[in-house]
Amino acid sequence: MAWGIDQIVQSVTERELPRAVSEMNLAEVNFWLLEHDRELSHLEEETDRHDLMGLGARKEPEREEKYKRATELKERINATGGVYDQLIGRFETLATTEVERRAVKVRRDRKLYDGVHGSQAFNSEHEKAAAAYKQPLIVPDVGSLTMSDFRREMKGNPDGETRRRIFVASTQLDGLESAFADERAAHNRQVIAFAGGRVANIFDVQAEWYEAPKAHEIGAVLLRFVEGTKDIYDALMRELLGEGPLEPWDVQFLLATKDPFAGLDVPQNPVVLLRNSIDLFVRMGYDRKTLERLYDPRNPNVLLDIEERQGKRPQAVSLSLGAFSDGKNGLFFDPVSYSTDSRKRAGIFPHEMGHFMDFEACRRAAQEDPSFFFQPVNGSESFSMTHDLAPFDPVHLREHYGVSDTRLIEKWTLLQHLFELYSTVEITLMDVALSTCGRSELRTAAREARELVRPANVRRHDPGTWYTTVAHLWNQPGYYQAYFWGRSNGLAIAATIIDQSGTLLTPNTERFLRERVMTGNRIPIQQRVAAATGIQDPVQGTINYIRKEYRRLAA
Repeated sequence: MAWGIDQIVQSVTERELPRAVSEMNLAEVNFWLLEHDRELSHLEEETDRHDLMGLGARKEPEREEKYKRATELKERINATGGVYDQLIGRFETLATTEVERRAVKVRRDRKLYDGVHGSQAFNSEHEKAAAAYKQPLIVPDVGSLTMSDFRREMKGNPDGETRRRIFVASTQLDGLESAFADERAAHNRQVIAFAGGRVANIFDVQAEWYEAPKAHEIGAVLLRFVEGTKDIYDALMRELLGEGPLEPWDVQFLLATKDPFAGLDVPQNPVVLLRNSIDLFVRMGYDRKTLERLYDPRNPNVLLDIEERQGKRPQAVSLSLGAFSDGKNGLFFDPVSYSTDSRKRAGIFPHEMGHFMDFEACRRAAQEDPSFFFQPVNGSESFSMTHDLAPFDPVHLREHYGVSDTRLIEKWTLLQHLFELYSTVEITLMDVALSTCGRSELRTAAREARELVRPANVRRHDPGTWYTTVAHLWNQPGYYQAYFWGRSNGLAIAATIIDQSGTLLTPNTERFLRERVMTGNRIPIQQRVAAATGIQDPVQGTINYIRKEYRRLAA
């Protein structure tokens, strides 16, 4: 089947409706909403494919023109007061069932999100910050580094003085900080105009879509988590990394190299990593034929870009390519980004495959109503972060790697979870500051965030503009808190399955996830997780889990 915009014969924005939306009955409204859903799904395919091409630094003839056309159509569909907006309003008037009211809310939240993030004005501001971000990091006596180089060097370079120079250079990116602040201020002006007062800043656009705390609420939530776990974090850092005092530029290197998992035989070859991940998922009850179909590069519906190649952007990304794009998936992976971190390398394909399984579940939900296909990122991350725990399951450590006593690696896994969560707290607080503070206040916010999460055995250091090295802050404002909820929910889900079966690697795992939580967006993600795990307060649940695991491993 052909990809993209050529499938679209005529945009719904260019058709005449048979009569006024205000006069339509429920059946008519549902018909035209479905037409818009199909259109948006095809446009989503086009823009997502374009984004994957860009990540892979690949050029396709006429791709830019198609992307521009798709962006224009999405912007017109999501315009305030447009036909789609009127249809949602009419649907809200006619809705009588819980499912219909939920569909209205999902459409409104998604429209706000798409209307802000998909507009040409947003893209213009986004490109300004992206251009600044792509400027090399100039390090005295080291040379010119990309941001991808920076992350890899901080984990893998054995020379402490080189790491110090790179770290210090990353705190002095004044020009990039200026671009960040100016971009976010422009976004906020656009958001306020577009949302008509519904939200106050771009962080809250994302929070609205996540059904998660807003900018003025999230700080207290994250502080409660830190206060409930800081003693354990400090104790594990001292026990496993050393009493200190440690330098801040040494922490990531020590975490990557002292971890006993680094001594295990984790392949570098991405094809082997993918095959190993498929085997893990089969152990969890997933169908091998379905998995192989979703990842078969011979399938024209699969865009699989996992080989090493110069010019690729860092990290890994999975894209679903739309509610009506059955079986169409795109996976991007840059092997170089994970070459120095065996733990990340072992978990990345299970993480990305968790996204794909969620996409398939969301397509099933879309058969009831297409709006339920669109899973907020914190929901999608909850499932991917459940699956990326599988490579570190004690059963897998014993059977696959031959580790007889898993206790030390489990202790390191707990520390790595805490380091990830604390890093997420730090970046999220900066995300809030970028959306709510003036430029003169950003440095103060950075210092406060860094000090809140600083381990007791690590020296203080003025963080300066360090946060500008985090691509998500310019690429997807308000996004980062999704990782906090994703890890919290993933731990709760995995703990529940392990309590029932003794391991994640049981055929019951897929059924539990499919029936209890991977059901599409008909029910908010936190309600699904609460019903499946019995944990009503995810923050307290995460605190309890960490304290319980620490006591078990210390016994």
